[in-house]
Amino acid sequence: MNVAAAYEIALAAVIRAYGEVGEDTVIRTWQRLSNDTQWNGGGGQGDRSFPCIDIRCAPPVHDADGTANMIVTAQIEIRTLTADDKDHQEISRIYESVQGVFDALFDQFFNDESGDELAAFQASIDAEYGSAFPFGAFAFADSVAPWDDDGANAIAFNFALHYSRGAVTG
Repeated sequence: MNVAAAYEIALAAVIRAYGEVGEDTVIRTWQRLSNDTQWNGGGGQGDRSFPCIDIRCAPPVHDADGTANMIVTAQIEIRTLTADDKDHQEISRIYESVQGVFDALFDQFFNDESGDELAAFQASIDAEYGSAFPFGAFAFADSVAPWDDDGANAIAFNFALHYSRGAVTG
């Protein structure tokens, strides 16, 4: 089971469903580029189109306890073209919406509340995993200050998923 890919896909599904990122924004998951219809023909722009939300998840590592608990961390990077977004208003708008989705996910988990975002996340990761995913917790990880890179504006943050390796089979 590729937990990192399942995590990328679940995060993208929640952003697409609950983020107000604009229909022309591509949500690019590194391991499944063609999952988003804006990438694969629905909006038809293909890889490296803008505006873009790029989700990349590192392979799992052991939690601090070093036992069967694992962590996968996704970097969520938002990009716009500098020429189209000179005042950074578009990237700021997309970032605020995406951050709101992740705040909702974290708050629903932390407060042990049912909510649409958390339910959608769990349904998506369970579907990709093939059964009930051994979900543990969410945590915000390092953030990255905004930067300009080769004609693009960018801002990124990291969001970690804790889970139990003992329950992972395959």
